[in-house]
Amino acid sequence: MSRYYIDLASSQRLREADPELAKLLEEDSSAERLAAQLAEQYRSEKDETKRAELKTKLEQLVNGHFDLRQQRRQREVAQLEKQLNRIRSAIENRTQAKDLIIQRHLAKLLGEEDDLAF
Repeated sequence: MSRYYIDLASSQRLREADPELAKLLEEDSSAERLAAQLAEQYRSEKDETKRAELKTKLEQLVNGHFDLRQQRRQREVAQLEKQLNRIRSAIENRTQAKDLIIQRHLAKLLGEEDDLAF
């Protein structure tokens, strides 16, 4: 499967799982491309007035791009915090059920029937 189709499938899954993050990533990519285009125009432009205008546009774009990346990072941190909370909760639940978990696993290892099995 080509890289294009892998990226397409991956971005589709992201749009379904987290539309807001997908939108931020698309805007990030778009801003990156536009910044490269403006920078190229700036470097090739001879007229100083037009160069100044391009530089101002590029500076505004980079400023907005920075804010966009900060939003994306904040969103990623929020997702990681949720995941961490789920893991902490699972650890706490397993700690409270330690004896039962050990007894069930021991019974399985010994080939005994599990009275609590469905």
